[in-house]
Amino acid sequence: MLKRTKQTTGAIAEEHAQRLLKKRGYRILATNFRATGGEIDIVAAKGDCIVFAEVRSATTDEFGSPRESVGRTKQRRLTRAAMSFLKSRRLSNTSWRFDVVEVIFGPDGEIASAEIIENAFEPRGIF
Repeated sequence: MLKRTKQTTGAIAEEHAQRLLKKRGYRILATNFRATGGEIDIVAAKGDCIVFAEVRSATTDEFGSPRESVGRTKQRRLTRAAMSFLKSRRLSNTSWRFDVVEVIFGPDGEIASAEIIENAFEPRGIF
C-alpha cells in the first residue's frame, strides 16, 4: 500500500464528510471557505440552520480522537471565519452552529468510520 500524504488523506476525509452530510440531509453551501484568519472546511445548511463543519481525520488514536484536536485556538479561528461568512452572505440573523465530522481510517487505509458531532463547540473569542 502506498503511503498517503497528510493533504491527500485530508482531501479524502473531506470528500467523505461531504457525502455523509448530504446523506444526513445537509445541503452543501460552500467548501474550503477562506476568510481572514481562518478557513472552514464545509459550510452547509440543515433545515434553517447554517452549519460550519470542521473535518478531522486520523489513522491512529495515539494523540486522542480527531474531535479532540479542535482546540480553543482553532475554535476562535473558525468563529471569526464563520462570522465573515455570515456577514458576506447577509445571514447575521440566521441560526448557526459548529459541527465536527470525524473520519477514522483503518490500518488498510480505507475509511473505518465517520461520525458527525453536532454542536461540537460554542463560538469563541469575538463576542
